[in-house]
Amino acid sequence: MNQQLEIHLNGDTCKVIEGAAKRTYFSTPEAVGLALLRIDTSTVAAANLKWTDFLASNGVAFGAMGNKVLTLFVTPTKQRTISYAGVPTRQFLVNLPPMLYAVCMTGGRFSNAKIYIINPVQVNKLSITGTNNTLATFPYGNVYSDGRVCWGSTKVSEITRPQDVEEAFFGSTFNGDLWYMGGSGGLPAMVEATKGVLTLPSSFPKSVAGVAAEITR
Repeated sequence: MNQQLEIHLNGDTCKVIEGAAKRTYFSTPEAVGLALLRIDTSTVAAANLKWTDFLASNGVAFGAMGNKVLTLFVTPTKQRTISYAGVPTRQFLVNLPPMLYAVCMTGGRFSNAKIYIINPVQVNKLSITGTNNTLATFPYGNVYSDGRVCWGSTKVSEITRPQDVEEAFFGSTFNGDLWYMGGSGGLPAMVEATKGVLTLPSSFPKSVAGVAAEITR
């Protein structure tokens, strides 16, 4: 197949301009080299998926595959209020670490989301093709061990844009389920002990490339 490509290298960034339409994609030299050699890149990212990657510079990456639109976006360290189930429901003001949201929209409708904590020292080094382990499943509740969100009674039909996932997630009520930080007392005990600064996970076993591949399935 004839395919016109322009490839521009600038340090660790590779800009690829494709075809007469001049569609532009950003990646790493290593990933582009693998693609040109037709080496299987499924462990790096879905091979039939086109990504536009601004994770390191702007905290967002976009991909498209068929009728699926995939978005990865980063939120910085910030304060949020978490509602915690009980009688009565309690409100906790917490300092969240930086987070990565992976969202899949299918045919314009929300279909899937995963949420991860980012190793803070890696926030400005993220790449859609990055295979370094920099992520941990959100460990403080409402997320399964594989990163999928447990939505409970949340109306996911009201999620019409990828960025709506953050507000829908923190608009739901947390409880003691799906807590992965160990110790007794769960989130309330951590908030009391740390004055609301949530403790980081002990390890970050996931890569951005792995998450990107998983969210396409």
